Amino acid sequence: MKLSIKPLAAAVSLALISVSAHAALVAPGQGSAVPSNTGLFLEAWNATSGATEVVNLSYAFTDIAAANAGNLNTASGPAWTTASNPAGSGTVSQLNFGTIANASTANFTNFTVASAASATQSGITSITGASVTSGGNPSTITISGIGTVVLNIQSEIANWGSLTTSGTYFDSAGTSTANALSGPSLSGTWNNGGISAAAVGTAAAYYGILGNASFSTTVDGIAKRSTQTTAYSGFWFLSSSGQLTYNIASAAAPVPLPAAVWLLGSGLLGLIGVGRRRSAAV
Repeated sequence: MKLSIKPLAAAVSLALISVSAHAALVAPGQGSAVPSNTGLFLEAWNATSGATEVVNLSYAFTDIAAANAGNLNTASGPAWTTASNPAGSGTVSQLNFGTIANASTANFTNFTVASAASATQSGITSITGASVTSGGNPSTITISGIGTVVLNIQSEIANWGSLTTSGTYFDSAGTSTANALSGPSLSGTWNNGGISAAAVGTAAAYYGILGNASFSTTVDGIAKRSTQTTAYSGFWFLSSSGQLTYNIASAAAPVPLPAAVWLLGSGLLGLIGVGRRRSAAV
């Protein structure tokens, strides 16, 4: 029996390319400084008092979206742990970002997680985009709409940086330029009707929205002046005690076939073999 080496080598090459394109995430945590304007961050708030907290989540837009989307679609590497599903039954692969500082003081009711990049920041010419939690699928967002979302997300980081150098900022009265209700977040909608905030204690779906700003060329598979929305496999969850996690539900374990099925299968194979030998003898 000859073994074909070429298909095997091709398969190995594709696997290596996939691994290099989707390098494992570093361990999750809360950053000590204000994130860069392409950084991932949490914003939690009380919808009545306006009390708002923003927290640097250490990752960048390029860790989450574009070429590295696999990082949040496929759990792999030491950053991930196995945990109970915070939003239901069963287990999840989880990125645990720890407990945010002022959850018990502010009694947060809502939250959003976001990062964004302009066309010059995404690493791909003409591509602008955002990664954002939303209560509904934001696939209706247009190319001009994603531009506004990116601008508002990055404006929130700029406002944050004007108030502190710390990776966590807490506005207990909800009166600063970084407050969630009237600041650039606009209660987690980022000034777009296709996006809505999540309630604390519920699973928040996570989306990547990329837009091609070119007037003439398809870029990275996205037609000119159009957008592409990807629903990530996992969900964000902020508990009432302030623990923030990103979770991918564990795949259901395969159900083993009963021994009788294996016996039946072997018997059928045996009959097929006998039939072939008889046919050859005729």
